Amino acid sequence: MELYIGTFNKEAKRLRRVKFFRYNKDTKKYDIEVLGLFHGWGLEIDEGDSEGRFNNYTVAIVELDDGSIDTPLSQCIQFIKES
Repeated sequence: MELYIGTFNKEAKRLRRVKFFRYNKDTKKYDIEVLGLFHGWGLEIDEGDSEGRFNNYTVAIVELDDGSIDTPLSQCIQFIKES
């Protein structure tokens, strides 16, 4: 089954399969492999430090196989080449 963003026309973009690595508290590394569908890029902002500065960073918006959404850091995802 192919999934598309938008309407079913020539401009529709097919969702691409990705894998990313989730942080593992036991090993303190990003080594838990997760598969999903890439929907696009997003921006996340955290409150930063005690001086009131904010940090922002690019994230991928990924739909997991169970229908939930995760937003891994952009450098943690890999697009899977379909055969």
